[in-house]
Amino acid sequence: MKVNYTQVQYWIDSADVKFEKDGINFGDIAIRDKYNNKGLIKGKLYERGFKNMAFDFDLSTNKLLLIDTKLKDNQQFYGKAIGKAQMSFKGPEYNAKMNIVAEATDSSHIILPNSTSKESGQADFIVFKQYGKEMEAVRSNSNFNLAVDLDLTANNKVAIDVILDDLSGDVIKAVGNGRLRIHAGTIDPLTIRGRYNIDRGNYDFNFQSFIRKPFVLLNDVGNYIEWNGDPYKADLHIDAQYTAERVSMSDLVGNNNFSGAVKAYRGDVYVIAQLRDKLSLPGIKFKLEFPQGSPVKTDNEFAAFLSRIEKDENEILKQVSFLIVLGSFAPTGNNNSTATNPYSLGVNTISQMLTKEINKAVSNILYKITGDKSLRFDVGASVYSSNSLLDVSSGVTANSNSLDRTRVNMKLGYAFANNNIVVTLGSDLDFNLSNTSAIQNGNFQWLPDFNIEFILTKDKKLRAIVFTKNSLDISGSTFGRRNRQGVSISYRRDFDKLFGNKQDEIQFKAPTDSLPAKEK
Repeated sequence: MKVNYTQVQYWIDSADVKFEKDGINFGDIAIRDKYNNKGLIKGKLYERGFKNMAFDFDLSTNKLLLIDTKLKDNQQFYGKAIGKAQMSFKGPEYNAKMNIVAEATDSSHIILPNSTSKESGQADFIVFKQYGKEMEAVRSNSNFNLAVDLDLTANNKVAIDVILDDLSGDVIKAVGNGRLRIHAGTIDPLTIRGRYNIDRGNYDFNFQSFIRKPFVLLNDVGNYIEWNGDPYKADLHIDAQYTAERVSMSDLVGNNNFSGAVKAYRGDVYVIAQLRDKLSLPGIKFKLEFPQGSPVKTDNEFAAFLSRIEKDENEILKQVSFLIVLGSFAPTGNNNSTATNPYSLGVNTISQMLTKEINKAVSNILYKITGDKSLRFDVGASVYSSNSLLDVSSGVTANSNSLDRTRVNMKLGYAFANNNIVVTLGSDLDFNLSNTSAIQNGNFQWLPDFNIEFILTKDKKLRAIVFTKNSLDISGSTFGRRNRQGVSISYRRDFDKLFGNKQDEIQFKAPTDSLPAKEK
């Protein structure tokens, strides 16, 4: 038998079932899972011709597979859990209750996606047309309603992954302990209550989806995730450390008057990321630490210098970006005093923060080389499933919806005519991430783009765009690229939500013009 809600299949070797006037008495039934772990079920199904059913079942086990779900089975949480449990399944079919008290006894892994955070989407010059009348979904006539309450004691046998951004790959992987009360059901929303104290783990982030840099969660600093109902509004308190090795101090201190020991230092630099506030939009701050006993650790003048850097949010983010991506410090200063506070941009993963900082740094380098503030550089990347490219009518199918391809996008923009005309030249580099891609004969594709934007209003919201764009194309088993040209009108307006107050607009003053917005 298989429990659909948990996706666990159990085997029954033998059973003594009695058919009684008011239902079916199953007596005591021994069950086993695919790992040959065993449990005991006893109970009765009350029914009248399999109508007006009611349930009275109990399960007990010292070790059994309790959940074995994947993302397609449950968008809110999924994974595998093995443990000891006491479970009851009782009530009429229109108001059935399942209560589970469980504790992990073997390696278990639970994943919590964060649906509010996405680095990028799949939209790409898509036009929706309506033909005929829209069909309404067929509604089920079943009156079955199930509410599930799970009281889970998590220990160091349980690994919990909290996905901050499933497209960029930013994920907190934690092992710890705590008691979590989870409620879900047929019509009830998912709620989680309880505190998960983190003993160890990593914050893995992929800079632009292809540079992998792990932060190690610090021990004995009180790291935790605490839920109070809404799973996406959990309170986050995490300190994590990335170690940059053999870093020279010379770029950072420059001509400042420090001791020779400080200037000559070459060694480890610890980048400490502090994640606070809500899981859906954590505040991220950085600070720098050095090994105990190093000359920079005991120098008071350098400590004051470092304190000034950490108080300048733009400067500390620049230094962190260089340390993580390039393994070195950046020269201090040269920050535009009107630069936007990076923590106000709505970013909520380290990957997104570093992307914005690197793009700004490259644009500033171009300005120093050319003396032209209108040049803007932008790099971005996303991962996606190759199955989204397959034409269903072609008969070509795949078994997996895993993210198996990456698209790296690079653009160089130039504004002239008093910033009213913007020319953008760029290219997508599209290639396989793994040998499980549905389009194995398409390991790499170069997809150049070119577009011209004409700014039609002073607030730059209304634009006319002439474009030519290449995109990946699959026709049957043939792999190639599709070229599109066209003219479009774009109007942009930002809101806090679909119907709500307008956000404050962010103005970038140097360079003077940003790259054109992507088509919606």
